[in-house]
This record gives sequence, C-alpha cells and structure tokens, in this order.
Amino acid sequence: FVSATYEPIAAKVVGRLGQKNALVRATKVVERDFFVEGFAGPLMEGRRKAIEVRKISRELRVPFSKFVAIGDGTLDAQFIRRVVDAGGLGIAVSPNPSLIANSKAQLVLQKTNFGRIWREVEKFRQVF
Repeated sequence: FVSATYEPIAAKVVGRLGQKNALVRATKVVERDFFVEGFAGPLMEGRRKAIEVRKISRELRVPFSKFVAIGDGTLDAQFIRRVVDAGGLGIAVSPNPSLIANSKAQLVLQKTNFGRIWREVEKFRQVF
C-alpha cells in the first residue's frame, strides 16, 4: 500500500480494506501528543509513489500486473497509468478531470467508498 497520506492514516485505510499483512509505504511524520509536528522523510506524492511501486515490485518480485493503484490527485496519474499499462487495476477516487484523462483508471469513483473499492479489488484478485 503506497500512499501520500500519513502512515497512521494509511494503516487504518489498509485495515478498512481488510488487509492484515500489507506492506505500507506512506508519508512518515513526527507525532507528539496526537499532533503532527513535521515530516520524517519525503512526501509520498506523484513521482515518489511511482518509485516506491517499482521498489516494491522488485523487492517482492511481484509484477505490476498484480498491483492495484488507487489515487485521487493529478500527480497520481503516473503511477496509476504504469500499473494499468501492465495489466493491473487502476482506481481514481474523487478525481479531477486531469487524473481521469491521464491515468487510464478502469474505475472512477466520485467519493471514497471503501466497500466498492474492496469489491473491485476482490474481483481483480480472483483473476490470479
């Protein structure tokens, strides 16, 4: 799971999607007393997501065709498109027109719907 959101939030999203052993690569933050004080690494956005997805693919020896890419911003188009071009699943959530035009996402949701996302991921996983 690669996300631009903060690690604690990303971990909750992974849990909502029913993934217990997911690898999470997200924006690391410094927290104190439930407040975010700053970043503890690079922001996980756009190009950085594409780099992390490539690293995960190499480390786990999993081809992009088995990836699911979910994004909500224009900068996510690159990594969604890379996954879709390889035969993986691309999902655009609350997207702007640029993301829709440039990502090739097969599923476009106007709002975050974890149930729908999970159903689509499960359908995709059944293929493998």
